[in-house]
Amino acid sequence: MFHGELKINSLKTYNIIASLENKGLISKVQLPDGDYYNLNS
Repeated sequence: MFHGELKINSLKTYNIIASLENKGLISKVQLPDGDYYNLNS
């Protein structure tokens, strides 16, 4: 994911993901090996 290059912590990453989900720009997909996100069009 992108947080390594931007040097942001877990809380900031969570806030970014939550904001994108709330705006309907991404949606969470739960798979057996973890959580992933799809870009909504």
